[in-house]
Amino acid sequence: MNWLQRFLMGRHGVDEFSMALMLLALLTTFISGFLPGAAAMIVELIGFAILAYGFFRILSRKHAPRVAENMKFLKVWNPVKNWFKITKKRFSERKTHKYFRCPKCNKMLRVPKGIGKVNITCPECREKFIRKS
Repeated sequence: MNWLQRFLMGRHGVDEFSMALMLLALLTTFISGFLPGAAAMIVELIGFAILAYGFFRILSRKHAPRVAENMKFLKVWNPVKNWFKITKKRFSERKTHKYFRCPKCNKMLRVPKGIGKVNITCPECREKFIRKS
């Protein structure tokens, strides 16, 4: 066990990008099971290459390039993740609240449903507008 600790000392370790690569490799391997012949082998090789790159990132001793790669990945992934979170929240509150966009600053505003005409003031730009909830 001591040799494993010494081997892993100073390594980059698992981050969001390497975890996403592992999941993508698992997904491509799963998909290759449904494909016929040569296509399955090609997709499986792509999955294996993704898996190898993921392990390379985890075992790498060069922290700065791996952190830079992770930051680039998070710059792309976080807006996608946030869109899904917001959509899930809006869907769960669809019976109790209605969402409007401010016509001036385009900020999303939440208003209780079933009140009728509501005078809405945007907290960001103080624009006032009337909508039916």
